[in-house]
Amino acid sequence: MEQIIVIIITIIFLIILRLILGTNVKNIKKFADNNQLNEIIKKLPSNTEIAKKIVKKLKNEKENIKEEEKLKATIYMVFNDTISIAKGETNYTRLQTVAHECLHSVQSKKILWFNYIFSNIYILYFLVITILTLCKLNVNWHIQTMSLLLLGIVWYAVRSFLEIDAMTKAKYLAEEYLNEETNLD
Repeated sequence: MEQIIVIIITIIFLIILRLILGTNVKNIKKFADNNQLNEIIKKLPSNTEIAKKIVKKLKNEKENIKEEEKLKATIYMVFNDTISIAKGETNYTRLQTVAHECLHSVQSKKILWFNYIFSNIYILYFLVITILTLCKLNVNWHIQTMSLLLLGIVWYAVRSFLEIDAMTKAKYLAEEYLNEETNLD
């Protein structure tokens, strides 16, 4: 019975969060379609060239930068020190996205590795606990739930630090790059 109450409270909480946050993907896509800014960005080189210049500006020339057609998003992968650029990004948000991933490449490798390893452990732990619970083999679910909650808080704190740091700095780095490349000062 306690498990059902926890599940119901969790579902209610998720519904309330969805209503409060109200993320609308269509509105976000409309925001990304700014013709005036897109015209400015079209004058810039490819995303790969932008990434190479930004990484050089950050004094981190050891990163491997490659453009991949299969990817739908630009991403930095710590396990092989690679910034993988999504091919075909053409709107004005691409500059800040590339700057964001380049900034990840200069963040503390200890924190990045911790995030990578801890995230995978967290996911595996969640899957194991879920399977054990569904098979009714989870004897002490209170401890498992609290452990999962603690792991989630640690993961959230580390991930938030990394993302907020990169997002905050990316705005200024992208603006600086844009001013240098287009002389918009």
